[in-house]
Amino acid sequence: MKVITCFWGRPARRLQYIGIYCSAEMISCVQAHKEILREVADNMGLVQVVCMNAKRLLRDPMSKVKHNNPRLWLELQWVAN
Repeated sequence: MKVITCFWGRPARRLQYIGIYCSAEMISCVQAHKEILREVADNMGLVQVVCMNAKRLLRDPMSKVKHNNPRLWLELQWVAN
């Protein structure tokens, strides 16, 4: 789980959301509790909750996670397997 910040629109508006990295097998379990997680995000002042497949992110050739955040990259390795 990580709070992710992005900038969208003109003028750029800062949006923050919760990113949940999980294995393909766990995505359906997390999706089942997404409404509760959205309430948590709303209480934290965040926009949304997004579930991401960790293995897919690790295999993405354009991903810069390994260089930008090596600790997260190692944690994703653990989650994906």
